[in-house]
Amino acid sequence: MTAVLLMGLILTSCGEAEPAETDAAVSQDDATTEPTVEDMLASLPDKDFDGYEFTFLTISSGINSTTRFTDEIYVEEEDGDIINDSVWQRNQLVNEKYNVTITAMPEELPSDVARAAILAGDNIFDVMNLYKSESVGLLPDGLLADWNDLPYCDYTAPWWNRHCEEKLTIGNMLPFMSGSILISEIDDTLAMVYNKALADEYNISGLYDVVRDGKWTIDYMTSLIKQISRDLNGDSQYVVGDDLFGYVQDPASMTTNWSFACDLMTGYIDSDGKWQPNVDVERAQNLCDKMAAIFAGGTFAYTGTDLYDGLNYFEENKIFLYAIILRNVELLREMNVDFGILPYPKLDENQSEYSTHIGNSSPILTLPITNNDFERTSLILEAMAITSYNIVRPAYYDVALKVKMSRDEDSADMLDIILDSSTYDLSYFTFNAISSILNPLISVGNTNFSSAYASQSNTINQNMQNFIDSVLES
Repeated sequence: MTAVLLMGLILTSCGEAEPAETDAAVSQDDATTEPTVEDMLASLPDKDFDGYEFTFLTISSGINSTTRFTDEIYVEEEDGDIINDSVWQRNQLVNEKYNVTITAMPEELPSDVARAAILAGDNIFDVMNLYKSESVGLLPDGLLADWNDLPYCDYTAPWWNRHCEEKLTIGNMLPFMSGSILISEIDDTLAMVYNKALADEYNISGLYDVVRDGKWTIDYMTSLIKQISRDLNGDSQYVVGDDLFGYVQDPASMTTNWSFACDLMTGYIDSDGKWQPNVDVERAQNLCDKMAAIFAGGTFAYTGTDLYDGLNYFEENKIFLYAIILRNVELLREMNVDFGILPYPKLDENQSEYSTHIGNSSPILTLPITNNDFERTSLILEAMAITSYNIVRPAYYDVALKVKMSRDEDSADMLDIILDSSTYDLSYFTFNAISSILNPLISVGNTNFSSAYASQSNTINQNMQNFIDSVLES
């Protein structure tokens, strides 16, 4: 179904019409084909909302001054760009289904606009598409509505992120939601790229199969980066840009992702509204020990490189593995050497699946308490999610990522694994919890997690509990 939708979209953007299909050309198998997006929309109740303007409050200017957080919601017209045109096509389908106009209200300081409007009781937007930290800031004051109150949204469907209900529920309330509507979350998902020229030079092969077999672990990664690191200029010092490093990352979100990748972000709120950090100290200590073998001494790995410097060194064959957000993969498209895409490794083979987090530099969906029609909102959002999953995400993911940015079909398979494993954590939205303790240790190769956790955890966990209490009270 995805291929058919994409081909139709590509032909439309090129100004060509699809050839008519005769009855004779329809095979008997067509009776059992998957439902089209039109079939899925038809399964939702029909309503006429009399030309209502369904409005998203959005961020007008995101990272690097882009308008992508608004463009994923609303575009004025088709312009030949396949992602732009897929958003336009999605909105047209939903507009026609419910006689509405999907639109965006971009603001430079949207959280300030949101707070003022909600406190004034002004119903001027239906949904908010704000940064996660800003969305969290509206929660203790009781300004967000509950996604559980939307009767037609099926959060078990693949067009919604399967981790939201599990990870972001507070008490009986679900204040945040995400899914295929927000293609910016693909941009903000963590991954690694590896230099294929260096892999060939050092006889490293079969990495994709290692991932598929569940054997891509920190130990496996460590063996590679120790094998490949070299003092290129012979001065007995390892300097990024001068020498060959097995692994390089920045000190912020890329370090935080180790807590997710190793399945350490498992805190939860119990039925009594109490924060249970659920920290596996032994597992966290194991992570510190393994990362110390990588970072200590500064000979195999480095953290702290500027993004663009790192990309240059990667292209110069001076970095083998480079941690990156998927949006920045596009910056490698003009490289003269081939690269592949990999998920972050697991802590060990006993870990059931790969895991990665979505950074805080992308929005999440919330509902203002001024929204006065949850039936209308749920029908429109469910329809948008369905069409995003079938039209917008394939256009972005299959065409922009799999074809343009990654260099082989195996990398496309790795993207499937990475995005299917992307998850959330409420404590990361607020106080970073365990990652705030782990990050300074990982970055310098310190193995003393037990002591650091004992000295800091009470304060962090109490802050987390205070936040939860304020939400439940509101």
